[in-house]
Amino acid sequence: MTAKHCIERTETDGEVTLRVGTSDRESGGYVIGVDKIVSHSIADIAVLHVQLEFPMGQKVQVVTLGTGSLDIDTVGTVVGWGLSGVHPSPKRIGKTTMVVVPRVECYPRGLEEQLNTFYCMRPQQEGTGACRGDSGGPFLVDNMQHGILWSGACTGQIRDRFTFTNPVSLRDWITSAIDSFLES
Repeated sequence: MTAKHCIERTETDGEVTLRVGTSDRESGGYVIGVDKIVSHSIADIAVLHVQLEFPMGQKVQVVTLGTGSLDIDTVGTVVGWGLSGVHPSPKRIGKTTMVVVPRVECYPRGLEEQLNTFYCMRPQQEGTGACRGDSGGPFLVDNMQHGILWSGACTGQIRDRFTFTNPVSLRDWITSAIDSFLES
């Protein structure tokens, strides 16, 4: 899973590849092609089908989808490439901690009626947070995925707010997307 906006510019399936099993941006691990993509019509989420199975092991492990809603003040980890696209781009993946805050603090325009499909978060500490390159990355609580980074400020201040798609609320859609891969 990733954010839909991260793959929207991909004109045809097969142009996306994933590197797994390494924290290095440009080497190590395994590069696996994506052969199918299903994007949600409204929410910022896409499910990707890979051409080959991931080589599971110590460096490649399953992250399960969370269950239930997160409470305000829940702390979790965001993983991503941070200031990707800035010269020089980070060569190693990073992580930071974020805290769930009331959804009303984010209110993505047009989603007021779909408050359960996203979370609003802030950095846990001043001088941290997410930025360009982290989009599409997971929000993890107890090794379970509860969010996909959608948008947010990039100033490193506690007052920054970030919107995360809530994949748990979209579990039925995710299951349907996976089923569509199996049917074709």
